[in-house]
Amino acid sequence: MSELFLATTETVPPGVGFGLYSVPHRLWFAALILLACTASLVCRSMDAAGRRRVLRALTEATLILQIAGDAVMIVTGRYALNYLPLDLCGLAIFAEFMDARQDNRLLSELCYCLFMPGAAMALIFPDWVSLPWWNLYSIRSFVIHGLLMAYPWIRIAGGDLRPDARKLPLCFAVGIGMCIPIYVIDKALDQNFFFLNWPSPGSPLELFEKWLGSPGYLAGLPLMLMIIWLLLYLPWGNPARSRKN
Repeated sequence: MSELFLATTETVPPGVGFGLYSVPHRLWFAALILLACTASLVCRSMDAAGRRRVLRALTEATLILQIAGDAVMIVTGRYALNYLPLDLCGLAIFAEFMDARQDNRLLSELCYCLFMPGAAMALIFPDWVSLPWWNLYSIRSFVIHGLLMAYPWIRIAGGDLRPDARKLPLCFAVGIGMCIPIYVIDKALDQNFFFLNWPSPGSPLELFEKWLGSPGYLAGLPLMLMIIWLLLYLPWGNPARSRKN
Protein backbone atom coordinates (compact mmCIF):
# COMPACT_ATOMS: atom_id res chain seq x y z
CA MET A 1 0.00 0.00 0.00
CA SER A 2 2.74 2.48 0.95
CA GLU A 3 4.60 1.61 -2.25
CA LEU A 4 1.53 2.46 -4.31
CA PHE A 5 0.98 5.67 -2.34
CA LEU A 6 4.40 6.99 -3.40
CA ALA A 7 4.45 5.40 -6.85
CA THR A 8 4.83 7.61 -9.91
CA THR A 9 3.54 6.99 -13.42
CA GLU A 10 6.93 5.46 -14.21
CA THR A 11 7.00 3.05 -11.26
CA VAL A 12 3.35 2.12 -10.72
CA PRO A 13 2.38 -1.46 -11.68
CA PRO A 14 -0.29 -1.85 -14.37
CA GLY A 15 -3.94 -2.23 -13.52
CA VAL A 16 -4.10 -0.13 -10.34
CA GLY A 17 -4.99 3.27 -11.84
CA PHE A 18 -8.32 5.06 -11.38
CA GLY A 19 -8.98 5.18 -15.14
CA LEU A 20 -10.29 7.94 -17.39
CA TYR A 21 -13.90 8.97 -16.58
CA SER A 22 -14.16 6.36 -13.85
CA VAL A 23 -16.21 7.07 -10.73
CA PRO A 24 -13.16 8.39 -8.79
CA HIS A 25 -12.26 10.64 -11.72
CA ARG A 26 -15.77 12.07 -11.92
CA LEU A 27 -15.99 12.52 -8.15
CA TRP A 28 -12.65 14.34 -8.04
CA PHE A 29 -13.73 16.61 -10.89
CA ALA A 30 -17.13 17.36 -9.35
CA ALA A 31 -15.56 18.09 -5.95
CA LEU A 32 -13.05 20.52 -7.47
CA ILE A 33 -15.75 22.33 -9.46
CA LEU A 34 -17.82 22.63 -6.27
CA LEU A 35 -14.78 23.92 -4.38
CA ALA A 36 -14.05 26.54 -7.05
CA CYS A 37 -17.67 27.69 -7.15
CA THR A 38 -17.91 27.89 -3.35
CA ALA A 39 -14.65 29.81 -3.06
CA SER A 40 -15.82 32.23 -5.75
CA LEU A 41 -19.12 32.89 -3.98
CA VAL A 42 -17.45 33.37 -0.60
CA CYS A 43 -14.79 35.70 -1.96
CA ARG A 44 -17.37 37.69 -3.90
CA SER A 45 -18.66 39.17 -0.66
CA MET A 46 -15.16 40.17 0.51
CA ASP A 47 -13.50 43.49 -0.11
CA ALA A 48 -10.57 43.73 -2.53
CA ALA A 49 -7.97 43.44 0.22
CA GLY A 50 -9.59 40.30 1.60
CA ARG A 51 -9.74 38.68 -1.83
CA ARG A 52 -6.11 39.56 -2.42
CA ARG A 53 -5.14 37.79 0.81
CA VAL A 54 -7.14 34.71 -0.20
CA LEU A 55 -5.57 34.66 -3.66
CA ARG A 56 -2.09 34.99 -2.23
CA ALA A 57 -2.73 32.14 0.19
CA LEU A 58 -4.17 30.02 -2.64
CA THR A 59 -1.14 30.56 -4.87
CA GLU A 60 1.21 29.92 -1.96
CA ALA A 61 -0.55 26.61 -1.27
CA THR A 62 -0.27 25.65 -4.94
CA LEU A 63 3.45 26.41 -5.01
CA ILE A 64 4.06 24.55 -1.74
CA LEU A 65 2.23 21.47 -3.05
CA GLN A 66 4.41 21.51 -6.17
CA ILE A 67 7.66 21.90 -4.24
CA ALA A 68 6.74 19.39 -1.54
CA GLY A 69 5.74 16.72 -4.05
CA ASP A 70 8.97 17.23 -5.99
CA ALA A 71 10.97 17.04 -2.77
CA VAL A 72 9.41 13.69 -1.87
CA MET A 73 10.22 12.34 -5.34
CA ILE A 74 13.82 13.52 -5.05
CA VAL A 75 14.26 11.99 -1.59
CA THR A 76 12.75 8.66 -2.69
CA GLY A 77 14.73 8.60 -5.93
CA ARG A 78 11.66 8.86 -8.17
CA TYR A 79 12.22 12.29 -9.69
CA ALA A 80 12.57 12.43 -13.48
CA LEU A 81 12.98 15.16 -16.10
CA ASN A 82 9.31 15.03 -17.06
CA TYR A 83 8.43 16.43 -13.63
CA LEU A 84 10.17 19.72 -14.34
CA PRO A 85 7.55 22.51 -14.10
CA LEU A 86 7.77 23.30 -17.80
CA ASP A 87 4.31 22.25 -18.89
CA LEU A 88 1.56 24.85 -19.19
CA CYS A 89 0.20 24.16 -15.72
CA GLY A 90 3.69 24.17 -14.21
CA LEU A 91 4.25 27.66 -15.60
CA ALA A 92 0.75 28.63 -14.44
CA ILE A 93 1.77 28.01 -10.82
CA PHE A 94 4.36 30.76 -11.03
CA ALA A 95 2.22 33.03 -13.23
CA GLU A 96 -0.69 33.01 -10.77
CA PHE A 97 1.71 33.44 -7.85
CA MET A 98 3.03 36.63 -9.47
CA ASP A 99 -0.40 37.83 -10.58
CA ALA A 100 -1.70 37.66 -7.00
CA ARG A 101 1.05 40.07 -5.97
CA GLN A 102 0.97 42.67 -8.74
CA ASP A 103 -1.45 44.32 -11.13
CA ASN A 104 -0.52 43.29 -14.66
CA ARG A 105 -3.44 43.17 -17.08
CA LEU A 106 -1.69 40.91 -19.59
CA LEU A 107 -0.69 38.39 -16.92
CA SER A 108 -4.23 38.41 -15.52
CA GLU A 109 -5.63 37.79 -19.01
CA LEU A 110 -3.18 34.92 -19.53
CA CYS A 111 -4.37 33.34 -16.28
CA TYR A 112 -7.89 33.34 -17.71
CA CYS A 113 -7.39 32.51 -21.38
CA LEU A 114 -4.40 30.12 -21.26
CA PHE A 115 -3.72 28.77 -17.79
CA MET A 116 -7.31 28.23 -16.65
CA PRO A 117 -8.29 26.23 -19.79
CA GLY A 118 -5.03 24.30 -19.50
CA ALA A 119 -5.85 23.30 -15.92
CA ALA A 120 -9.42 22.40 -16.85
CA MET A 121 -8.25 20.26 -19.77
CA ALA A 122 -5.78 18.50 -17.48
CA LEU A 123 -8.65 17.64 -15.13
CA ILE A 124 -10.84 16.41 -17.98
CA PHE A 125 -8.04 14.43 -19.66
CA PRO A 126 -5.60 13.65 -16.80
CA ASP A 127 -2.35 11.99 -17.80
CA TRP A 128 -1.96 10.44 -14.33
CA VAL A 129 -4.83 7.93 -14.72
CA SER A 130 -2.40 5.02 -14.27
CA LEU A 131 -2.09 5.99 -10.58
CA PRO A 132 -4.60 5.08 -7.85
CA TRP A 133 -6.90 7.99 -7.02
CA TRP A 134 -5.53 8.05 -3.46
CA ASN A 135 -1.89 8.10 -4.58
CA LEU A 136 0.13 11.09 -3.32
CA TYR A 137 0.92 12.43 -6.79
CA SER A 138 -2.59 11.76 -8.02
CA ILE A 139 -4.00 13.81 -5.14
CA ARG A 140 -1.41 16.52 -5.73
CA SER A 141 -2.22 16.69 -9.43
CA PHE A 142 -5.97 16.95 -8.87
CA VAL A 143 -5.63 19.61 -6.15
CA ILE A 144 -3.04 21.74 -7.97
CA HIS A 145 -5.05 21.81 -11.19
CA GLY A 146 -8.22 22.54 -9.25
CA LEU A 147 -6.58 25.52 -7.52
CA LEU A 148 -5.17 26.79 -10.82
CA MET A 149 -8.66 26.66 -12.31
CA ALA A 150 -10.26 28.34 -9.29
CA TYR A 151 -7.89 31.33 -9.24
CA PRO A 152 -9.38 33.31 -12.18
CA TRP A 153 -12.88 32.28 -11.15
CA ILE A 154 -12.37 34.03 -7.82
CA ARG A 155 -10.94 37.14 -9.49
CA ILE A 156 -13.87 37.34 -11.90
CA ALA A 157 -16.49 36.69 -9.20
CA GLY A 158 -15.03 39.51 -7.11
CA GLY A 159 -15.05 41.94 -10.03
CA ASP A 160 -11.25 42.22 -10.05
CA LEU A 161 -10.96 40.79 -13.56
CA ARG A 162 -13.13 41.25 -16.62
CA PRO A 163 -11.84 39.27 -19.62
CA ASP A 164 -11.05 41.44 -22.62
CA ALA A 165 -10.94 39.81 -26.06
CA ARG A 166 -8.84 42.67 -27.39
CA LYS A 167 -5.87 41.19 -25.53
CA LEU A 168 -6.17 37.80 -27.23
CA PRO A 169 -3.77 38.50 -30.14
CA LEU A 170 -1.05 39.42 -27.66
CA CYS A 171 -1.92 36.42 -25.49
CA PHE A 172 -1.66 34.20 -28.56
CA ALA A 173 1.75 35.67 -29.36
CA VAL A 174 2.89 34.99 -25.79
CA GLY A 175 1.67 31.40 -26.11
CA ILE A 176 3.61 30.90 -29.34
CA GLY A 177 6.62 32.53 -27.72
CA MET A 178 6.47 30.01 -24.88
CA CYS A 179 6.16 27.09 -27.29
CA ILE A 180 9.42 27.88 -29.10
CA PRO A 181 11.87 27.30 -26.21
CA ILE A 182 9.71 24.46 -24.86
CA TYR A 183 9.88 22.71 -28.24
CA VAL A 184 13.67 23.01 -28.19
CA ILE A 185 13.78 21.60 -24.63
CA ASP A 186 11.45 18.75 -25.60
CA LYS A 187 13.68 17.74 -28.49
CA ALA A 188 16.87 18.08 -26.45
CA LEU A 189 15.58 16.10 -23.45
CA ASP A 190 13.10 13.80 -25.27
CA GLN A 191 10.23 15.16 -23.20
CA ASN A 192 6.68 16.21 -24.01
CA PHE A 193 6.04 19.53 -22.31
CA PHE A 194 3.07 21.34 -23.93
CA PHE A 195 2.40 17.99 -25.72
CA LEU A 196 4.65 19.11 -28.59
CA ASN A 197 6.21 15.68 -29.17
CA TRP A 198 3.13 13.44 -28.86
CA PRO A 199 -0.53 13.95 -27.89
CA SER A 200 -1.83 13.38 -24.40
CA PRO A 201 -3.55 9.95 -24.19
CA GLY A 202 -7.34 10.20 -24.28
CA SER A 203 -7.31 13.88 -25.32
CA PRO A 204 -8.74 15.38 -28.55
CA LEU A 205 -5.18 15.68 -29.80
CA GLU A 206 -5.20 11.93 -30.37
CA LEU A 207 -7.97 12.43 -32.91
CA PHE A 208 -5.91 15.04 -34.71
CA GLU A 209 -2.99 12.62 -34.75
CA LYS A 210 -5.20 9.98 -36.43
CA TRP A 211 -6.32 12.51 -39.03
CA LEU A 212 -3.12 14.49 -39.54
CA GLY A 213 -0.36 12.27 -38.19
CA SER A 214 2.60 13.56 -36.19
CA PRO A 215 3.60 16.38 -36.00
CA GLY A 216 0.49 17.30 -38.02
CA TYR A 217 -1.66 16.94 -34.90
CA LEU A 218 -0.06 20.17 -33.62
CA ALA A 219 -2.34 22.05 -36.04
CA GLY A 220 -5.15 21.02 -33.71
CA LEU A 221 -3.73 23.06 -30.84
CA PRO A 222 -4.56 26.53 -32.24
CA LEU A 223 -7.90 25.22 -33.51
CA MET A 224 -8.81 23.94 -30.06
CA LEU A 225 -7.62 27.21 -28.56
CA MET A 226 -9.83 29.26 -30.88
CA ILE A 227 -12.88 27.18 -29.95
CA ILE A 228 -12.09 27.49 -26.24
CA TRP A 229 -11.61 31.25 -26.53
CA LEU A 230 -14.91 31.61 -28.36
CA LEU A 231 -16.67 29.88 -25.47
CA LEU A 232 -14.74 31.82 -22.82
CA TYR A 233 -15.25 35.28 -24.30
CA LEU A 234 -18.76 35.13 -25.74
CA PRO A 235 -20.35 35.75 -22.30
CA TRP A 236 -18.43 39.02 -21.99
CA GLY A 237 -19.95 40.61 -25.06
CA ASN A 238 -18.41 43.63 -26.70
CA PRO A 239 -14.77 43.94 -25.56
CA ALA A 240 -15.02 47.71 -25.91
CA ARG A 241 -17.18 47.65 -22.80
CA SER A 242 -14.57 45.79 -20.75
CA ARG A 243 -13.35 47.90 -17.92
CA LYS A 244 -9.68 48.14 -17.19
CA ASN A 245 -8.19 46.08 -14.38
